Amino acid sequence: MELTVRIEEKIPILDIAGEIDHFVAPKLQRQIDELIDAGNDRLVFDFSNVNYLDSGGIGVLFNAMQQLAPRQGRIGIVCGDPNVIRILELVGLFDKRTRVLLFGRKDKALKALEGKIEVG
Repeated sequence: MELTVRIEEKIPILDIAGEIDHFVAPKLQRQIDELIDAGNDRLVFDFSNVNYLDSGGIGVLFNAMQQLAPRQGRIGIVCGDPNVIRILELVGLFDKRTRVLLFGRKDKALKALEGKIEVG
């Protein structure tokens, strides 16, 4: 897994490439913890270049969601891979009760999380 973090529109974007599995999940979790501890309540995960996701990666996403819930935080996931999307749908990550949204493009995710467009 390759991980790059940058800020756009005051929102951290985690650009991730490769596989997100239980071996690399702790590294991703540490980065998420740092961002949330710094006061960020919105995160964008760019999975455009993710080709594999296992339970370790799913657990990290659910943990981030739980950490942000008390702050009414939101997560945007950018992904076009139907296999990765299907896995995230099967585990209920995009359920109406979560504050996790799926986007096909990064610019749409940023606008939605900025509150500039209505979602849902």
